[in-house]
Amino acid sequence: MFNFLKEYVVADRSVRSKQKPIFYPIYQDEIDEAESLLQMELPKELKRFYQEIGCGFLKSDTRTFFNRFMDPISVADFRLRQDIYEYNPNLDDVDDDDSLVFFEVTELNFLTIKFKE
Repeated sequence: MFNFLKEYVVADRSVRSKQKPIFYPIYQDEIDEAESLLQMELPKELKRFYQEIGCGFLKSDTRTFFNRFMDPISVADFRLRQDIYEYNPNLDDVDDDDSLVFFEVTELNFLTIKFKE
């Protein structure tokens, strides 16, 4: 499904590169851990993206944009307001009960995916 991005996936997270876009593989145990923390399943489209591509960064023409596909643990941390997301009041209205943040554009701008029943 995401074949056009597969050429940008590197071997593992130890690889450091200025290549953009760049994606790092995600392993099933990381997806399982995030779902356990969230006490729910990730949306199937997001789970498939993690399984086929992973997490990483898209190319950006400016230094102010991160353009980051968040890893599953970061998605869980954001949703649960843990770790670096714990004390940030700017995040309070970013997501809701029906959506999940998965992509960080800037430190204050995010993309969400809706849950489907």
